[in-house]
Amino acid sequence: MKSLCIALATCCSLALFQGTASALDIYVDNFDSYDAGSDIGGPNWQPKWAADSTQQALFKAAAGGEGYGVIDTTVAERQYRVNGKSGFSLLAGDTVNVAADFRYHLEAGGDAPAVFNSNVIGLQLSDSENWWAGSRKSVSLANRGPAMGNRLPVAPWVQNWIPHTSLGIADPALGGISEWININLELMVSDGTALTTAGDMIPAGNIYGSATFTPESLAGEPVENLPVTDVLDLGYTAGTMLYAGFTTDWTSVAEGEPTTVSSYASVSEVNIDNFSLVSDAEAPAGDYNQDGYVDAADYTIWRDSNGQVGGGLAADGTGDDLLGVPDGDVDSFDYDFWDANYGSSAFSAPPVATAVPEPGTLALVGFAALVAFRRR
Repeated sequence: MKSLCIALATCCSLALFQGTASALDIYVDNFDSYDAGSDIGGPNWQPKWAADSTQQALFKAAAGGEGYGVIDTTVAERQYRVNGKSGFSLLAGDTVNVAADFRYHLEAGGDAPAVFNSNVIGLQLSDSENWWAGSRKSVSLANRGPAMGNRLPVAPWVQNWIPHTSLGIADPALGGISEWININLELMVSDGTALTTAGDMIPAGNIYGSATFTPESLAGEPVENLPVTDVLDLGYTAGTMLYAGFTTDWTSVAEGEPTTVSSYASVSEVNIDNFSLVSDAEAPAGDYNQDGYVDAADYTIWRDSNGQVGGGLAADGTGDDLLGVPDGDVDSFDYDFWDANYGSSAFSAPPVATAVPEPGTLALVGFAALVAFRRR
């Protein structure tokens, strides 16, 4: 499933929190670009890599080339994490949606796992791009026995109930592969009047949110018919640089018992697809790829379209007056416009600036190589 659930979950989120019509695609990954069976990492993802342990090279592209990510949960343990490297922040009035599609492989007898309400896989927020550092909060799928629910980082801890049989597994006692489930976590900044579902005031400047779970079979249903978590104060403050990714989260087991996900949750594999990190913050001038940063990637957009004429060109940022009004062609003025805004960001912390290339010089020859290694 490559797009349907995300589109519907985004529509559902708009029903909860009205935002602007524009959006910044901070980072989007449908996992189609990775070679079948290869490790997923590089400049965009940082999977857990614990020395002298089995917790290495566990986040892979599907072996059959189907275009999704795979984590072998017969090996992956609790608190296995994959941190994203695309930073973002929220300021007052901003809305950010973090979403991905998940699927689980239930083992035979998975309707009676060793640990009920055990975490399986879900979305993670962290204030560090490094898997070993930072303050982390997550919203995860949890095996509740006969059903899937979700775990929260704060009370009430466990919510919702979707029978495995409603998620495409005909007989949970025999096991099976679920349908795709989209998790869409919507984040906002409290103005001092926002309340948690429990009725507690969320302090002004704190980031809060709620997650919607959309099984594939319920695509198109109004949000009131979908499992939704409580509104939660996540504890981060406006302006904090955050990073989104995935985690198997923490599950308590008896001392001496194994800590792989399959051992306590009876799930042998999880699949991940269609990750998206989208903000309604206004794009800075010169941000030709609409990801919230004016950087080398925007230069590439300009370079590849220089000389084109027409409406709606991504790199048509300005006319010759450099006032930011598109004039229907991509030319040197659009380069100057990008150059003048290089390093700016829609967020509180711009990426580290590097030398700006000059058109018509030898710098153009090697600059495309720099783009491949850019990192935020």
